Amino acid sequence: MQKLFHRILVPVDFSFRSIKAAEKAVATAAAYHCSVTLLHVVARHPFATVALSEGHMHVPYDLIDNRQELEFQLAKLVDKAVQKAPSPVSVSTSIVWGQWDDAVIEYVQNHSIDCVMVGQRSRFKRKRHMLLNPDKIADATNVPVITLPVNKKMIGIKSIVIPVTDFFPIRKLLYGLYIATQNDAAIELLAVEQEQNSEVTDYYLKKSADWLLQHGGTVKVTRVQHNNISAAVTDFANEHGTDLLILNPGLQTTLPGWWSSLLGNIIQKYSLPPVMTVTSV
Repeated sequence: MQKLFHRILVPVDFSFRSIKAAEKAVATAAAYHCSVTLLHVVARHPFATVALSEGHMHVPYDLIDNRQELEFQLAKLVDKAVQKAPSPVSVSTSIVWGQWDDAVIEYVQNHSIDCVMVGQRSRFKRKRHMLLNPDKIADATNVPVITLPVNKKMIGIKSIVIPVTDFFPIRKLLYGLYIATQNDAAIELLAVEQEQNSEVTDYYLKKSADWLLQHGGTVKVTRVQHNNISAAVTDFANEHGTDLLILNPGLQTTLPGWWSSLLGNIIQKYSLPPVMTVTSV
């Protein structure tokens, strides 16, 4: 089928999770025959910006961009990742000013990126470095964002779960089939039914299964009843050893409860398998 990954972007803040994500992205690029760009974003602190624009020289040391050191650290990471890759991979690096989410979005839009891979965000505030929202990036760029736990990878995948609700999830099916073809994996269509839309869900479940079969996919079908899609997907994935979830941002990624909605708790932060966040259009 048509090649979907050509250039992978990996935001890197030199935390353990982002280093592992970079290494796995390079391994993935080797398998999918594409290139990788490692992106580091230097936060533009308001005080430093104002001070420098007014000609002041006494700016705190930790607000100064040490570009040479950053380039050195990125080069070390590239060397380490390339050495571990099973075949040669083209890896470039970039350093930009800005805020993480906005800088990643702008880079994707300006550099023909077709996949973003990020390390799973730490649950503990004191261990956080860059703050990235996969839903926001996917929505703004229309490019899939893969969130990787530190102990998971994107090669050797055997089980892919795609939830089906009240619409035809063509983009999730396209990416699911692409990854399944590369890994000889099965796709599990998970129909998340509610009483008021069970007939509609059944219709799109059959349509999705037929589409995958027509395009050579290996398909399994499961039905569950649940009021929250992300909770249903999480429970299913944890019980069945899923290797990859493919979800739409929003209702499919937001964990249940008004408190979770308020805090922005999304499934990518807690999922055991990797999560690919893909817009529906």
